[in-house]
Amino acid sequence: MTHPRPVLLVLGVLAVVPLLSAYNVSPVPNVVFNATKDGSYFGYAIHLKKDGLFVGAPRAESSLPKQRKIAEPGAVFRCNVIDGSCVQYDQLDNRGRDTHMNKSGQYFGASLDGIVDREELVGCAPRFVYEDYEGREISERAMTGICYARMNNSTITLKEAFDSRKTKSIFDYSSEGFSVHMVQGVEKGLKIMSGLPLHDFSGVVIIYTGTFGAVLHSVQETPGGYFGYSVNSMVVQNKTVYVASAPRSNGSPGKVFIFETKVANTKQLDAHNKVVLVGDEIRDYFGYSLCTEDINGDGLPDVLVGAPYYSKNSRDDHGAVFVYLSRGFALNGTLKFERQLVLASNYTGSGHFGYSIASLGDINNDGFNDIAVGAPFEQNGGAVYIHHGSATGISSNPSQILKISSSNETSAMFGAALARAVDIDGNYYGDIAVGAPFADRVFLFKTYPILRPMFSMNATKSQINLRNVSSGNDTVMDEFELEICYHYEIVGNIRMDHEYDFETTLSLDTQSSVIRATTDSDLKLLRFSTKKQCIRKKITVNTSFYYVDIPIVFGLTYKLINQKTTGEQFCDSCAILEKTSNTVNFVKHSVVFGKECDNDDCRVDMKLFGELRNFNTSLVVNSTKTLELMYKITNMGDVAYATKLNVHFSQSVKILKMNGYCESTDVIMTCNINNGRALRNNTVIVVNVTLDGSTLMGDQLVITAQLSSSGKEIEDADNRHTHTIELKRFSEVDVRGLYNPSYFDIDKQDGTSVIKSKLIVENLGPSNIQNTTVSVLIPETFDNGARSCPLIESVKSVKILNGEQEFTFSSSPTTHSSTSQNNLKPFNESSHSNLDFLRNKQEVILSCHQAYVRCRNVTFFIADFTPSPDIPLQIELELDVQPKALLKLFPDEDNILVSLFVTVDFVHAQTEIHQSTQGSIVFYRTGSGVPMWVYVLSVLLGALILAVITHLLHKRQFFKRMTQSDMEEKLTREVSEAGKRGSGKFVIKASWIF
Repeated sequence: MTHPRPVLLVLGVLAVVPLLSAYNVSPVPNVVFNATKDGSYFGYAIHLKKDGLFVGAPRAESSLPKQRKIAEPGAVFRCNVIDGSCVQYDQLDNRGRDTHMNKSGQYFGASLDGIVDREELVGCAPRFVYEDYEGREISERAMTGICYARMNNSTITLKEAFDSRKTKSIFDYSSEGFSVHMVQGVEKGLKIMSGLPLHDFSGVVIIYTGTFGAVLHSVQETPGGYFGYSVNSMVVQNKTVYVASAPRSNGSPGKVFIFETKVANTKQLDAHNKVVLVGDEIRDYFGYSLCTEDINGDGLPDVLVGAPYYSKNSRDDHGAVFVYLSRGFALNGTLKFERQLVLASNYTGSGHFGYSIASLGDINNDGFNDIAVGAPFEQNGGAVYIHHGSATGISSNPSQILKISSSNETSAMFGAALARAVDIDGNYYGDIAVGAPFADRVFLFKTYPILRPMFSMNATKSQINLRNVSSGNDTVMDEFELEICYHYEIVGNIRMDHEYDFETTLSLDTQSSVIRATTDSDLKLLRFSTKKQCIRKKITVNTSFYYVDIPIVFGLTYKLINQKTTGEQFCDSCAILEKTSNTVNFVKHSVVFGKECDNDDCRVDMKLFGELRNFNTSLVVNSTKTLELMYKITNMGDVAYATKLNVHFSQSVKILKMNGYCESTDVIMTCNINNGRALRNNTVIVVNVTLDGSTLMGDQLVITAQLSSSGKEIEDADNRHTHTIELKRFSEVDVRGLYNPSYFDIDKQDGTSVIKSKLIVENLGPSNIQNTTVSVLIPETFDNGARSCPLIESVKSVKILNGEQEFTFSSSPTTHSSTSQNNLKPFNESSHSNLDFLRNKQEVILSCHQAYVRCRNVTFFIADFTPSPDIPLQIELELDVQPKALLKLFPDEDNILVSLFVTVDFVHAQTEIHQSTQGSIVFYRTGSGVPMWVYVLSVLLGALILAVITHLLHKRQFFKRMTQSDMEEKLTREVSEAGKRGSGKFVIKASWIF
């Protein structure tokens, strides 16, 4: 596997490979910029302005007079975007070696940034070394790094690390300028954001105003994260917001921090209103690259995070880009973000997709900003992927892929550096610069305008009335003209005066199996301009009455021709045809037959009935996964042709199932009833629709169905049906409290004890809980005026997680004034089965819903709490308690049982919530009990009494047993005596001895 910021190698000749899924970026570079010397890493960093391209070459030899004796100081070049020539730019650093400044191998040009339409530019040398001397010997070396900026027609030096290391050795190996970004915030004037990720191996960010630099120390919880590895900024609702990454994060997944700043002191800044985005895996290097851009057109900048070591199989470094859509500021002042998707390429090897990311602006002028993603190790040459924005976010599939190949086996690293797109040729479409530092080249790809052809077709007859046509036997004949009008627009409402040729084909009667219509001439070539033009074609109809059930459909296919958009020479007069959802560029028009009418003027009587099948007009969101509708269409009048059912939804819905002759967009479903064939009297057609019930938003869904046909309707009122569905939200929420330890013997606890608590909050559904504040209420003090005692001494730590998202929170004391309920009740065995020895006691319940309990209120905002048992809301608390303090409430009681409940409330939730809470902290006291001497004396007396009773029984021969011979002798004696008394008669009496 490769490693971040790899050591670069040298490449030979390059050849351009045709791009895949071509759109409006030139498939080959139109200008190529070459280094004056191989091995300079020319193209390691690039910045494109309207009047030139700036290229960093961090291992270049300098041609400036004062720097010629310095070994490989690096350089920044300014290149002409017309002819590709480059000269060393001397307006940043043109000085030679100064005292304490060692510029050899300083990597000047390793990072660049600027403002595209102004002269401002900043370039950095992260390997710049500070040297101190004792006599002529070097006594100390420190790789502090340094930056130079061109601002307001002058050059300034940014060297906060260089200056600070004189008093703070922690700056010795900071590598200032490892990343750099020029900030266009809401404040007056520009700021420069410099990343120092090697500072103490934790990293810092320095924000400069002019030459004054204020240090923002790492905002992550653990050291070793390389904070400042990549930096960026954005303006959100008139606030300047900064973005910085820490891709290592000390053994945990990388993190990206989004924050505002406030002044801590004259030289230090603090971050506040912090949001943390967390990667999926430790090895991903989440945050290697950053990009901020509004990609869904809602006016809020979104955040894209590169993770070039992301792996799909734990073996290859495929790379990925994590896309987070901004949802604005929450009530607590922090930004809300929602992960839209994870972008990845289809390349199966280690392409390192996400190594670089750049905003392209709206490169296709569709109203949404687009991005480019570099994968510099793909197929040994590298690749750049272009993804378009949309109302729902970034497209998961690339619209275009740019590639090059090398003449040897070494990677060119094409795509290692990307510049924000800039329109350099004035055609209102941004152009793209791509660096290939292993090849010492930069490639400029220009962008073609997107042409949108505008067609219309209309016939002089919309309906062929069979009562008025010439016919013999079963033959129908008629004539009319088909008018075809055309012109073009440039997407983005851009004015152009060029003419474009289209190859066209007119198809007649495309849906019929027999020929029913012909024309007098063919249609081959049309020359388009911005002015509307029209031509007419004579159409002759000749068919049988047996073939008039379906309309005559005319189709026009077209193709833009003579466009030289695949060569290195950019064609200024060329354009690219706009992409549509259709695989074939096609427009159509229909003419129907009218027949079987009682009058010349056909009168149809269509009736529409709508029914909600598995739900009603009051619907709990997510209570059913699918919504089934049925529409029944009946014609009670003359034959109807071209019957259409249009169903409009008041919000975007996903249609899972519909009839085969129906088509749909986000909010409209159109059905060509009976496939356009005749709908005769008493005919009944049923249209079934199944909607996705899990995507509904808002408070209401209105479904409006409208029926129409080519004939005149007798009654319009019964052609329309509206369903208004009130959307309700209801959720069952389960709160389980897990406490360690969960109970305390008050007599055995001295001082302060620590409780580690985890509250697991599950949304059992069916609905989402959205845009609500969650309140965690922790009982702190009981005070009813007569008695007072602390319940929880302090809240040591709080951590709130929902899957991978960690929430920021606020904490404040609060008092609940709700009416106190009787807090004595029989002890609940099932709640505390391990305390069976207390089951006869009474339990005192204390929670924040009682009048005399003062609490600590921890609040946080959650944008979307979905019903997902796999991703519960977890609230981790660490609490300090003093169990013996409860004796203040019960000074004279020997038996005490107190249950303390931490509760969770959803404040102002728009969803109706039924909540159950389980688990509490138990404090108990079992009393003084019976003294031990009583038990000992009782045992001795019992033993003595048992001995006396045993002796008495023994003396009475109670324990003597008779042998068998004794028993036989006694029986013989008893028989003999009985015989004597009975004069020959005797009775045998059996004696049973037990």
